[in-house]
Amino acid sequence: MAVPWDVLAPTLGGVAAALAGGTAGGWLAHRSQRTHWTRDSRLQAYAELVRCYAEAYSKLSEEPSDTGRARVDWSDWNRALAVVSMIAPTSVAIRAIDIDAAMWRLTLEAERGYVESWVRLREPLEGAVLEFLNDARRDLGERGERLVRLSGRPSAGDAVWRQSVATPPACGSAVTCDGETVER
Repeated sequence: MAVPWDVLAPTLGGVAAALAGGTAGGWLAHRSQRTHWTRDSRLQAYAELVRCYAEAYSKLSEEPSDTGRARVDWSDWNRALAVVSMIAPTSVAIRAIDIDAAMWRLTLEAERGYVESWVRLREPLEGAVLEFLNDARRDLGERGERLVRLSGRPSAGDAVWRQSVATPPACGSAVTCDGETVER
């Protein structure tokens, strides 16, 4: 029995087209889901690294007590750094490691009680965080301009850093800066 090609060819063509379409659709859906998952995972890792940085920086910037500086939970920081290093593109991971290097330097070299050393040592750390955030923003698809500042803190040359008091004043007290008393 001869198979009529005018019936068989369109049927086989339809089956092949359905298989090819299903395969292509499945591949595109998988690729799209993987892209979304990767972006979400990176966003969470970047946010966690910045949270751990803020927590450690806050503790490091506290005035040391008689028993020394406040204890920083480096395990959180190290875990966040490892996750970013694992899932981020190389350029972003390098920026995160730059932050870690600056944190080490700040922790080890800060002279107790001297604002000048703190200001000098924090600049490389904050520069590393700024570069990390700019690379992370680019990785996550941000198309805007690069950030030029990390915070609204006054610059290192601002008069606020030349206070005549050795310790930060309590809230609500007066501060003397360059001979001028300012009520806080």
